Amino acid sequence: MAVVVQRMVFPEAAGIMFTADPVTSNRRVTSIDAGFGLGEAFVSGLVNADNYRVRDGRVVDRKIATQTKELRASPDGGTEERPVEPARRHAQTLSDERILRLERLGRRIEAHFGRPQDIEWGLADGEFHVLQSRPITTLYPVPPSDDGRNHVYISYGHRQMMTDAFTPLGLSFFQLLHDRLGRTAGTVAGNRFYRDLSHELASPVARAFTLRSLDQVDVLMARALRAVLPVLRQYVRLAREDDPGAVPELVARNEATVEKLRRDIAGRSGDELFAFIVADHDVLAELTFDPRSVAAAFLGIQSVNWVNKHMEAWLGEKNAADAIARRVVEGYLRAYGMHCQGDIDITRTRWSEDPTLLVPLILGDIRNFPPGERPRKAGRGRAEAERTMNDLLERLRRRPGGARKARKAARKMSLVRHFIGYREYSKHALLQRHEIYKRALLAEARRLAGRGVVEDPEDVYFLSLEEFGEVVNTGRLDRALVTRRREEHEAYRKLTPPRVITSEGEVISGEYDTGSVPKGALPGIAVSSGVVEGRARVVRALEDATRRIRDGQLIRVNGTEGYVELLPER
Repeated sequence: MAVVVQRMVFPEAAGIMFTADPVTSNRRVTSIDAGFGLGEAFVSGLVNADNYRVRDGRVVDRKIATQTKELRASPDGGTEERPVEPARRHAQTLSDERILRLERLGRRIEAHFGRPQDIEWGLADGEFHVLQSRPITTLYPVPPSDDGRNHVYISYGHRQMMTDAFTPLGLSFFQLLHDRLGRTAGTVAGNRFYRDLSHELASPVARAFTLRSLDQVDVLMARALRAVLPVLRQYVRLAREDDPGAVPELVARNEATVEKLRRDIAGRSGDELFAFIVADHDVLAELTFDPRSVAAAFLGIQSVNWVNKHMEAWLGEKNAADAIARRVVEGYLRAYGMHCQGDIDITRTRWSEDPTLLVPLILGDIRNFPPGERPRKAGRGRAEAERTMNDLLERLRRRPGGARKARKAARKMSLVRHFIGYREYSKHALLQRHEIYKRALLAEARRLAGRGVVEDPEDVYFLSLEEFGEVVNTGRLDRALVTRRREEHEAYRKLTPPRVITSEGEVISGEYDTGSVPKGALPGIAVSSGVVEGRARVVRALEDATRRIRDGQLIRVNGTEGYVELLPER
């Protein structure tokens, strides 16, 4: 065993250097804190340190602190506090030449370790001494690009209210679907998907449309509607007919394909199973972009937007469509149990796989509601929606030109009630097939575990679909690869994914428009309109919600994923 013995350094200046900006995460900016004497003085809060920021070999920002004290090594051992003489109290600790020399040293250390570093340094006798260097573990990985240009990426997960890291198998399935849809799933960073918006943001016309679409509907759906003529035809036809049977017909057609999938996948294994799953994604892609299905979903969304916009303009009523549509959506989603939090990752545990997650919810219903309350609440909700719609239409009729406006509004409200429930169905159809794929794949994984190829069936979650198939075919697994990916996934899972990140690693943070929000209030995005009062509870995990909340409480969550389906009555 070897022991490292280092010479004690007595610096005239010391500090900390981050080779990536600790505030913005920009990888091209180095941040240096510097103070007179030992670094312990500003680390402990005794004094403030200078801060210099360096980019591309140039000091781009500096903040000079007033230093009245410094710590120095004591001749008797330990340290002692000394006053800084007046001439140095307002002086810059390091000259620009030394700042740039230190920055170059930091970049050499970063290159050696292959990742941004947090470096402690000291300056003694005109030379810099590195006391310690360790990786900065809080930085979010930069989406890869190889063209040397600047890029801006937005998080796919924030659009879908699912910001958790995917496993490699989950990433593989998501990419497979997008390949079959003829589009890219985006760039993977931190086991999450990011979409490059650089091209759209470079054009003034495209920029305005893109930013507007981010506030409204899914930009891909909007483009599909504009680009595919059959979808436009179906949209016009559905809007004209306003047939309440259209959505049930679409649902029944999908259910028939799901039953066929269950029959056809039964008994398949090995290469045949993997080839079948890949081929079935053509069916899934056809269902996803079916013109009538896309048009039905878009019609519901656009009708809600129309009702909300015009009811506010004509009657001053905000979010009027909520009361009309609410019971439709909740009743539609309540029946589906293959969902879970983060369910677009195929490897997540479904409620059907672990029904114990539902036990607290059932007990909560027993505790909070009398027998038969669910159908009574559903009836009250339908009655409330009917009263709201009739009230809005009656108020419109009493206004100048109101009869014509009321006819238009009544038609749009009818479209809302008939089609808004279909908005989430394409995702539900995806999850139906994922559940079937997963059962078949886990059967393969259990066979691998029985043969000793994998230690745990869930080891396959850390392989791509192609790699999984290769392991089944050869009976050989690189266990070191699985271990490394497990560790990477656990590290990525703990990171907070940024909504917007650049190719330099800089995280761009937005702020809520707080408007008239009282001081100290929690700003956010309201799920439903109106004002509600009650005891508020912050919920960080879905399982906490099912165990802890009570009827009448308000819950604040990080996203809606899973909560709507699991807590429809709250």
